Amino acid sequence: MHIYVESYLEPLGSSSRPGGRLLRTHKCPKTNHTLIEVILTEQAHSKTMNACVLYFSRTGNTKRLAQAIADTAKAPIFDMTSTEPSAVENFDLLIIGTPVEGSRPAKETLAFIENMPKKEGKKAILFCTCRLWKGRTFKIMEKELDCKGYETILGVSKKGMKPDKEADFSEVLAEVKKALEKPQIQ
Repeated sequence: MHIYVESYLEPLGSSSRPGGRLLRTHKCPKTNHTLIEVILTEQAHSKTMNACVLYFSRTGNTKRLAQAIADTAKAPIFDMTSTEPSAVENFDLLIIGTPVEGSRPAKETLAFIENMPKKEGKKAILFCTCRLWKGRTFKIMEKELDCKGYETILGVSKKGMKPDKEADFSEVLAEVKKALEKPQIQ
């Protein structure tokens, strides 16, 4: 089991801290605030991040990678072709996948992002599948997501996949897992 420590400032007398076991407190005499450090169990920690995987797939390659990422992240998975963009409102972290078409994300992926509601303080992880080169795929997606209030924290690609062949996703999954464990998305 992993143990996480969360630190934050709290005015004296306030009781709005999240669940967890108190580790220590320290009062700042100048600001009259208390630094609170709370030990969170993995279960309490996981509630701080609500992630989902969204993908568009033309040949099935991106779908296979999306499913592997969803399994690793223990997150629900949504096909963009059958999901309304407003469905992402309740998620703090979007893991978005697309095939690369002409050195760009698929037009269906861009249309989905353009129709998403604007939110501030949300995060995104991008992934793509490509035959040879990802081109400007992540730059284009990152720009669109930035306009919607999302900060992109990772972009990973898998190249050379063939729909009828088994693929090794271990490198991509390791990168995603590493990003999910960073404090920036908690």
